[in-house]
Amino acid sequence: MYLANPSTPTVRAAMDAGWLGCMATPAQGNRIRPAWTWAMDNGCWSSAWKAGKWVSALERNDPAGCLFAVVPDAVADAAETGRRWDIWSPVVRELGYPLAFVLQDGCERVPWDDIACLFVGGSTEYKMSDDAYRWTIRAKRRGKWVHWGRVNSRRRFAATALTGDSADGTYLAFGPDVNLPRLRSWTNTLELVV
Repeated sequence: MYLANPSTPTVRAAMDAGWLGCMATPAQGNRIRPAWTWAMDNGCWSSAWKAGKWVSALERNDPAGCLFAVVPDAVADAAETGRRWDIWSPVVRELGYPLAFVLQDGCERVPWDDIACLFVGGSTEYKMSDDAYRWTIRAKRRGKWVHWGRVNSRRRFAATALTGDSADGTYLAFGPDVNLPRLRSWTNTLELVV
């Protein structure tokens, strides 16, 4: 399943229909509809990240039905991601959300017992590496949800489907009315293969 920002009425209708999921972020003010499949990102890719805004976004939504909430991370930095995990995972857990740990370049440890989701982040090179793929295989063997971040092409979407349960990206943010039918063709193609 592809998770996107609920940016237009057409995109929200696809979420209502159930073939597109919602990736909520602290910066957006959209209301999560009860029927949507959704997840909460943390917004850490931006240098303007504010812990209070992120916590407020978690507090104003209901964790029931949420696939996962992404614990704050640092792009392409496994050590800093681990440090942030230690600080912020208790907050996410206390608010009742399933936790997502973000896999980053150089990862040596995943807190398997604490997570519901392994979120594949990091640099583009790392995401396409054998190491990242091996981590996703380990996650699937443990029954964990696998989510791939920054998936913005048909080729990447197909590659992530080998071990992924969901993916997100900015593909629909630019020309949603044109790109939504294209995205639907990606998901239809995979449904026929599976």
